[in-house]
Amino acid sequence: MNSTLFDTRTELTRFISQDELNKSSALKILSKIFQEYLILLQSPLGKTESKIERDKILCTILSKYYGVDGKRYTKEDLSLLLDKTTERIRQLINGFIDLLKEVVADQSLEFKLKPEAAQKLNSVYNTILKFRVVSIKRFEYEVKKLIFVGDDDDDTLLNLLFDIYDIEIRSPHV
Repeated sequence: MNSTLFDTRTELTRFISQDELNKSSALKILSKIFQEYLILLQSPLGKTESKIERDKILCTILSKYYGVDGKRYTKEDLSLLLDKTTERIRQLINGFIDLLKEVVADQSLEFKLKPEAAQKLNSVYNTILKFRVVSIKRFEYEVKKLIFVGDDDDDTLLNLLFDIYDIEIRSPHV
């Protein structure tokens, strides 16, 4: 993407070793990328007071929406909790999803991934595209089988992976 002599983008996979990249599941890699982004949001370096406050709110929204603490909040819950409109919560979440889409596609001007990390995430997406599933339970089973390597994998960010690739799970109308 970047054809300049120096690539000044922040690497969201800088703390993932090559060995860890090879052995980890796509979901574990996504979890580390997400954690690194939250850490960057919490860092006050080079930010104005208003930017620090905005990033703090975004960090809270993302961690609660994707259930980092074990409990997922809805946009409506976050709206009440943070005294923001549901529409504003939706905009912030969608902005983050759009950013991650750009990062994975290596089109972000601010962040980048190690190529192997993006490749692993994209291979999961390409495999999911091949599924023809009638049952939601069957879909979840197939996806978990595909992206989990070990028992210590956590499916907390499975919804984030689906959001990045615009994968919607729809229940049949009864």
